[in-house]
Amino acid sequence: MNKQEIDDDYYYVGLITLALQALAFLISPILFIWALNVLFNLGIPLEFKTWLAGMILILLARFHIKAVLPYQNEDDQDYEYDEKTDPFEDETPTIKQR
Repeated sequence: MNKQEIDDDYYYVGLITLALQALAFLISPILFIWALNVLFNLGIPLEFKTWLAGMILILLARFHIKAVLPYQNEDDQDYEYDEKTDPFEDETPTIKQR
């Protein structure tokens, strides 16, 4: 395989991944409403208005969960820890021995 064929493969894998993510993004409110109906017998109809409300609930939940959880970035995995530049060096608790 030459470099062009490899780049083409990555391109198509990226397109397929994007299409699957878009499909999951569009179907998730329907699954959310269906799950609520099955679990709690609410009788919510599957319409555009309820789909939109489900999407808003999912986006709000995602926003608030990201605000609570610590920031995670794939680029941070390559960070090398340097003891000389440790900003928390003075805050390390010490155990006093008797």
